[in-house]
Amino acid sequence: MSTPSLYEMLTFSFSGELPLEQVSERDQLILSVMDNMQRIINCRAGTLAHLPDYGLPDLSLIHQGMVAGIHGLMRQIEETLLRYEPRLSQIQVELLPSPVRGILIT
Repeated sequence: MSTPSLYEMLTFSFSGELPLEQVSERDQLILSVMDNMQRIINCRAGTLAHLPDYGLPDLSLIHQGMVAGIHGLMRQIEETLLRYEPRLSQIQVELLPSPVRGILIT
């Protein structure tokens, strides 16, 4: 079974300050993958000089009415997560309807 990431082993915790030793081995894997996915999604592409494609493009550049832009972003999320989270073998991003018309929730 996979272990927590190097970052989590160095800090002895998951995001939210949850100590590693308080989590079962199975749940450690799940939390570790979730933490890494969150870091990837919250990073903007181009932020890391040594990994220019790590993260996502600036979301303010995606206009809600541009369906092609939204589907391109969904594809980019899938590709980026699969590239930088090796513990994932497949992923499917789904577009859910916004509860308020005219507002894009990310």
